Amino acid sequence: MTEETYYIIGRAYDLDTDEPLAGVTVVIGNQTVLTDENGVYQVTVHEKGLYTVEFSKKDYYGSTQQGYITVDAKSHSTLVISGRLVQPGPLEKIDPNGYVVGNKPTEPESSVTITVPKGAIPEDADTYLRVTQHDHPITASTSVNAGAVPIATPLSSLHIEAYDIKNFAAPLRLTWKNLCAPLAYFDEVKIYSQNDPVTKVSSDWKSESGCTHFDEHYFIERKDLMDKYLLEINSVQETSGVKKGEPNTINGQASVKVDNSGSMKAITNCELKVRLLEGWEFIVSPEEALEALGVARKDQCKTPVTMLKIVELMEGNPQGFYTIDQCRYTSVNGGYVMYYRNDSKYIERTYTFSVIVNGKDKKKAVVKLKRYVGDTETYYNVDAKMHSGGKM
Repeated sequence: MTEETYYIIGRAYDLDTDEPLAGVTVVIGNQTVLTDENGVYQVTVHEKGLYTVEFSKKDYYGSTQQGYITVDAKSHSTLVISGRLVQPGPLEKIDPNGYVVGNKPTEPESSVTITVPKGAIPEDADTYLRVTQHDHPITASTSVNAGAVPIATPLSSLHIEAYDIKNFAAPLRLTWKNLCAPLAYFDEVKIYSQNDPVTKVSSDWKSESGCTHFDEHYFIERKDLMDKYLLEINSVQETSGVKKGEPNTINGQASVKVDNSGSMKAITNCELKVRLLEGWEFIVSPEEALEALGVARKDQCKTPVTMLKIVELMEGNPQGFYTIDQCRYTSVNGGYVMYYRNDSKYIERTYTFSVIVNGKDKKKAVVKLKRYVGDTETYYNVDAKMHSGGKM
């Protein structure tokens, strides 16, 4: 029986900049590889089931992700698992007269701050806080299930290290900055907390009340700090059936013919170098989706950026198509001609967001994308006495 082969591929990239990270160590079972200059890695496995992928790099917090090669996966199926790594936030000493932890005035992108008001800590307190945004696990799968499902995307997972004090005399404000626009903000936003720096079990997260939208931000106010906070934004994901896409190249061509008609000896382990299409891109972008609701681009602020980040998290990669090179092997019988072709497969997917427009109207913003989801192989041996010499 021929051993089945599956591929686990993905990218490692910086959580703050979305830039790919080269030289990241990726461990899957007993296999260890490094990401290339584009942050891409790939490994070959031969068993179905659950796989854990660990990403690590010097000066970064690591990332651990999981994914399933499901029981219905065919040989040569691809499981995409990517990791976002982050550098630790600075350890900041709190001024008793008032201080903002995590404030980055030169960085307009989304960030999280903790505002410590005057009187929240004693005048003689020696208090330090560190705020770091982490990658939150989202389990991947080889299965593509057509239809619509509600999803809650963990947009921001926050780890807080507090030294000397965790209970304060006055409420602290935790603010998730630059997530939306005053004229177009998300309706379904939830914040959860957890008082365990290690556990990531979903049932251990407690829902936080009082999540408030203001301008381009969301915030809560608390006198006691938990170890972790998680901000989720709800949407509906709808997936089409799998469709046939463009041909992948084999040995630099659209199809391959291997002529073994002049020999009665079989060619074994005939190598086929296949370049596979991977990744995704928008068909309808967040900016276009908001324009369809009557929100001009100048008024959209950070809402499209947040939509993009949510889609990137759910799709497992930043937006963009890329290629993966793989070697496939086959045999050609003696006196036969073998034809081989490889075609990409793709799906179309929408994400529907509930958005409050102009401060009062609840509307649905729908983005749409195309995503490659593997390949289909077509190959067969033809008796040289019967073949016509044509192409596939």
